[in-house]
Amino acid sequence: MTILLYLAIAVGVAHAHARNQSIPEAQPEGTWSKQQIIERRGLANSGLSNPPVFLELEYAAPLSFNEDRDLFVAIHRGNTTSGHFAVYRRLNERTDDNGFPRFRLLAELPGQAGGWYSKPDLFSFRSHRILHVTHHEGSRVRDHYDYFWRITHSADSAEFVNFIRATTDYQGRLNKDEIIRKDEDSYFSDGCMAFRFSIWKQDDRDCCPSGGEVTGTYDVVPDSVSPAGIKIAANSFDRHPIPGFSTARALCPREETKP
Repeated sequence: MTILLYLAIAVGVAHAHARNQSIPEAQPEGTWSKQQIIERRGLANSGLSNPPVFLELEYAAPLSFNEDRDLFVAIHRGNTTSGHFAVYRRLNERTDDNGFPRFRLLAELPGQAGGWYSKPDLFSFRSHRILHVTHHEGSRVRDHYDYFWRITHSADSAEFVNFIRATTDYQGRLNKDEIIRKDEDSYFSDGCMAFRFSIWKQDDRDCCPSGGEVTGTYDVVPDSVSPAGIKIAANSFDRHPIPGFSTARALCPREETKP
């Protein structure tokens, strides 16, 4: 009986420990090794899960920022959650016991129910270097939300940038019998941020929007609420009775291929 009691206690403690596992903690100086960044992790809010939720590494890669600083991004994903997105700055002046550089966390997004994060990208617009990642909320690519951070010149911090999506901003321009059923298709690159979306009449089938197409571009404007002091919002809307652009990328100048 005593042995069974000890076994029950041991199993209970192990299970409680597994349930309370969370994202690996940084070292006291607030830095991370690459192994800590990419290792399997428990979802921080999975304490009530039975069994606990673990996230496996899905994507990890550096993003070149400038000659002296590199960013490193990692996406972890679970079976029932989109997982965890994080971006780190490489610290060339700090190394671990094996001489490898350590990293400092700049920004992160927690796991969300369902969906998935796409590979992030870094682009320049006006005088800003902006990090962008998309969270896709379902199986359809156009059900999504975009997140942005402005990376300071020295890459010491990532400042969150508010984003006003074009479909939200356009709602007040719709006629009474019109509706927007799908998220906008957006494209972000150096010097160009563009979007397109369709408009449905109330009786239209999902396949066949008859209200035409809206295209336009985003701009960076001042914002007193955003931590970065700026926001990304539409600065033009052009409505076309007949769709003429297959993707938002077609609205931007063709990028030259680097040799």
